[in-house]
Amino acid sequence: MDTQQDEYQELGDMLRKVSDDWNDGKCRGISPTIITTASRFIAEILSPRIPLSKEEASKYFHLSTRQFDRYVRLGKIPRGKKVAGFTSLVWYRDDLSKVNIK
Repeated sequence: MDTQQDEYQELGDMLRKVSDDWNDGKCRGISPTIITTASRFIAEILSPRIPLSKEEASKYFHLSTRQFDRYVRLGKIPRGKKVAGFTSLVWYRDDLSKVNIK
């Protein structure tokens, strides 16, 4: 099994344990800040929006990555977003669909 698959499995195991503990009443006393942060993180994981790499986003516009970078610098394409679990910036197709680069 590869490293990324191991990490997915580990995350799944942790989420299942938290869910079981929550249902068993073992998570009382957690601060509202932690609950809010965890809720946002889990919502991001479950989001139907699939993140695109720079290469995938540039293909969406039929641009080279170099042209794509230039359009981002010029503000014609929004800057990518930092998302937990990804080492580089990502873009979302629904955000890119609102962009007119002409």
